[in-house]
Amino acid sequence: MNRRNMIKFNIIVWVIVAVVAIGVFASLALGTFVLPRFHLGEYQMETLATAIDEKISGDIQDIDIDWVNDVSVIIDDSMKQEARIVVKSSSSKKLPEKIVSFDIKTGKLKVTLEQEKLFSFFSVGGTDRIRLEVYVPSQTYKSLTIHTISDEINIGGIDSENINIDAASSDVLASGIKTNFLSIDTVSGNIDGNNVTIKDMKLDTASGEIELSGYILGAKVNSVSGDIGIQSDIMLTSFSSDSVSGEVDITIPENDGFMVDFDSVSGDLESQFNMSNKQYKNGGPIFKTHSVSGDVTINKR
Repeated sequence: MNRRNMIKFNIIVWVIVAVVAIGVFASLALGTFVLPRFHLGEYQMETLATAIDEKISGDIQDIDIDWVNDVSVIIDDSMKQEARIVVKSSSSKKLPEKIVSFDIKTGKLKVTLEQEKLFSFFSVGGTDRIRLEVYVPSQTYKSLTIHTISDEINIGGIDSENINIDAASSDVLASGIKTNFLSIDTVSGNIDGNNVTIKDMKLDTASGEIELSGYILGAKVNSVSGDIGIQSDIMLTSFSSDSVSGEVDITIPENDGFMVDFDSVSGDLESQFNMSNKQYKNGGPIFKTHSVSGDVTINKR
């Protein structure tokens, strides 16, 4: 399969993903609850009342969260072998019993929202939502996994060997994270990160924008219509991107050389490095960028 056919194939795949996502939201709308799509800044924090605030003890190596709306995972330096679970609700009604379950077993902190109970609790077509805050000790974790549908995911200062985030329309904010591998898959949410330390990552979004900065070694990013911006304080050892109409901006420091495998129907390749035949100096890592109409720019930090 040549590259143009590959691009067409990627477009078809992303369209299918978007249709499936729409189907999910439509099925929810036919039930008893319509999930709102809002950013955190659109709410006044005082409208969220604390419904649960509990601590559980245990050695935590893995964190697994299955939620619906906002999720924040926060480092608390005062905590040792324990976690604090805070649930905030926009509803004035008391949350049903066992709507939220959490425990620590065999080193895994598991937090789950019983969605069927949530949908029957909140009003039809309303803007009610439920927010989760998980406070954990400062340490290196084996894995952090988050599944959610809408609103915002915020992970700050987390040090984990692997971070996996799966969200339908959530924005993902990552500040000061450190990981060997970061995987984020979202349909319409933006992905923003600063001061990150990442050995390798795979980021997928259909219409959201991707913007990450920090110490990044490797990156594979895919976006249909959103722009992609990767700023690394160190030289990338690998980079690949697939986009349809979004712009791709790569910012790297002075280095010993690289090559660019650029394939586009109507997009342009621009570089602040003095390249010859898509090669800088004696070559090196190959940056693979495929697009239909988006431009690719390589900036010098």
